[in-house]
Amino acid sequence: MARDALMISGIQHFAFCPRQWALIHLEQQWQENERTADGRIFHHRAHDGPGHEWHGDVLLLRGFQVFSDTLGISGTCDVVEFHPDAQGITLPGYEGAWKPYPVEYKRGSPKANHADQLQLCAQALCLEEMLLCDIPEGSLYYGETRRREIVPIDGELREEVRAILAQMHHYACTGHTPEGQADKELQCLLAAGSVPSPAGKAVGCIGLYQQAIGGGWMRKLLNTLYITTEDLFLSCSNENVVVSRKDEVLSRFPLQNLEGIVTFSYAGATPALMGECADRGIQLTFMTPNGRFLARVNGMSRGNILLRREQYRIADNEPHSCLIARNMITGKVFNGRWVLERALRDHALRIDQAKMKAVSERLRGLIPLIRHSTSLEALRGLEGDAANAYFGVFNELILSQKLDFSFDGRNRRPPKDNVNAMLSFAYTLLANDCASALEGVGLDAYAGFLHRDRPGRKSLALDLEEELRAPFADRLVLTLINNRVLQDKHFDRQESGTVLLNDTGRKLLLKHWQEKKRDEITHPFLKEKMPWGLVPHVQSLLLARTIRGDLEEYPPFLWK
Repeated sequence: MARDALMISGIQHFAFCPRQWALIHLEQQWQENERTADGRIFHHRAHDGPGHEWHGDVLLLRGFQVFSDTLGISGTCDVVEFHPDAQGITLPGYEGAWKPYPVEYKRGSPKANHADQLQLCAQALCLEEMLLCDIPEGSLYYGETRRREIVPIDGELREEVRAILAQMHHYACTGHTPEGQADKELQCLLAAGSVPSPAGKAVGCIGLYQQAIGGGWMRKLLNTLYITTEDLFLSCSNENVVVSRKDEVLSRFPLQNLEGIVTFSYAGATPALMGECADRGIQLTFMTPNGRFLARVNGMSRGNILLRREQYRIADNEPHSCLIARNMITGKVFNGRWVLERALRDHALRIDQAKMKAVSERLRGLIPLIRHSTSLEALRGLEGDAANAYFGVFNELILSQKLDFSFDGRNRRPPKDNVNAMLSFAYTLLANDCASALEGVGLDAYAGFLHRDRPGRKSLALDLEEELRAPFADRLVLTLINNRVLQDKHFDRQESGTVLLNDTGRKLLLKHWQEKKRDEITHPFLKEKMPWGLVPHVQSLLLARTIRGDLEEYPPFLWK
C-alpha cells in the first residue's frame, strides 16, 4: 500500500519532540501565536516576489516545490540557488550547466540542536532525486543574525534524516501519538502541548504559552455579535457582516474582530456569510426569537479522528464515563457551595444564615460521595440532591425586587417566572460557548459522559457547562437582579404562563454577559490569570488532554 507523503517541515518538529510533531501533523492540534505568526510571515517574504530572479550570474527560484518518492516526503524550499558550474545539470529554458544550492530561511537565531540542519538535508535529498545530481552543502539564513550558516550535507546527516523519516512514517501509519519529553515542556509552542511532568502532574499549557510569547494569550478573546431584533438579515460584503432590514443597511462589523455571531432573528443569513464564517472559524449560531437553539454553522473540525474515537470509547463505557463526569459534578457542587458561602460573607445580615449554612454543609457532605461514585445512575441522584438543595435557598440570594423576582424552584421548557427566564437564557448562552470551545479543541460536543446521546442535544457541552453555571451564569443573573439592571418591564408573559425576556431585556443581559466574559480571574488549576470568557476553552483543552491520557483525571474548575 502506498504511503502518504509527509511534510518536510515536520522533520524539525519531530527532531525536537516527536509528540509535538504528532500533535501538529497527525492530530492538527495547533493554534498560532505571535512567534509562529512571525515565522510564517518571514517564510512568506522569502517565497514572495517573482518566481525566479537573478543575482549576478546566480539564478534564484523561490517557493520551489520538492518531493521524494523514495523517502515519502514533499514540501517547499524557500529558495534554491542555481550557480553556474561546468559539472552541473541542465535546466529547461536556461543555457549552460547549473549546480543547485538550497537555502532555508528561519525567523530566529541558530538553535542548540540541529533540527534545522535535518530539514535542510531532507530538502537536499529531494532535490538530488528530482534533478539527478549531488548536493554537498546548503545554507540556513537566520532572521535575527541576518547571516547564513553553511551546512555540509554529509553522510551522517543523511542517515539521521532517513532514520527519523522511518519513525515518522511508522507513527503516521499506526496513528499513534508518542509520549512527551518533560525536559522540552517550556519550549513547546503548542496549544495542545501539555505533557506530564516528572511528578506526574501536567504542566499548564496556557502558562507555557504565556512564557513563550511574553504573557500574550494563545487565543484572543474577540467579540461575539448578537442580533436580537427579529427581522434583521445578515449578509457578507468586503469581509464585513452586513446587518440590514429589507433593503436598508443598518450597520457593518469586520469579520476579523469576531469569534462568534448569535442571531435571534427569523430573517436568516446568506450562504456567503455562512461560508465565510466556516472558513474563518467563526461560530454562527441561529436561535429563535425566544432563545431556543436552532442550528450552528461550523467549519472543518479540528483535531483528528483518534481523539474523537477515544472520546466515543469513553462515552460508550459507563464506568470510564463516570470517572470524568463525577469530577465535573464535583466542580458544580463545589462552586454552588461557594456561591452560598460568598453570600454568607457579604450579606450575612440580609439572608437566613442558619438555612444557608445548613445547605452549604449539605453540599460539602455530598462532594466526597460524588467523588467516589462508580455509576452514572448514582451520580445523577447525588447531583439531583445537590441541585434541589442549592435551588432551595436560591431565593435567599435575591436581595432586591423580591416581589417581581420571587424564586420558588427551578422550572423550564418553558420558564414560568422572571428568574427562571433569565437562568434559562443564560444557560443557553453558556452551553453554546462550551460547544464552541469543545469543537475548537477537536472534541465532539454531542457525545457526552453524564448527559447521554440524544438527537440534536450537545451532551458534552451540557456536561462541561455544569461546573460553570453557578460561578458565571447564576452570579450574573443575581447581579443583574440585585442591581436593578433588569426589571419586571423587561419580560413578556404569554397566555400559557410562559415568561420570556423581551427584546430590551435580552439586549441588557447580552451586554452584561459580554462584559463579564472580559473580567479577569485566576484559573484554579493553572494558576494563571485569564478572562472569564476563556475558561470554557481552557477546560475543553484540559478535557482533551485527559481523554488523550496526558492527565490522570479531569481537573474541574473549582471557584472560590
